Amino acid sequence: MTKRTWLPCALIAAGLLVPAMPADAADADGGEALAAACIARMARLANHRIAANRKATDRCVATIRKLLAAGQKARARKVAAACIKRIDRASAATAAAIRKDAHRCAAVLRRMGEPGLARRVLGACRRQVGRVEASRRASVARIRAAVGG
Repeated sequence: MTKRTWLPCALIAAGLLVPAMPADAADADGGEALAAACIARMARLANHRIAANRKATDRCVATIRKLLAAGQKARARKVAAACIKRIDRASAATAAAIRKDAHRCAAVLRRMGEPGLARRVLGACRRQVGRVEASRRASVARIRAAVGG
């Protein structure tokens, strides 16, 4: 395998480069294309988790309100605890996946001699993980507010 085709193939195998991206595009732009693909993937993962947290929170809050209206406060608390646990776990898993992808991508960029792009990817990682964490906190706060504490 030539040097020209090795990197895109390795990145596709590692799941860092979207297969829809032509190998020539990755070669033509070098590290820029890789960094852009990595940053886009992190944003997609974060956006997906944020939307899922919002949807799960909406469902939980609706269920909690129905239970409270029926006078089942203890059951509403159990539902709230289960919802919070699910959101916490899913958010932590997404943050871990974003970090793992970012560190793999940054390592490849450093090997390519692009430390500045590696720093850019790691900065984007911190921002996306922060967005996921903010979404988690907001979801937990809404669920706790719905149950009354």
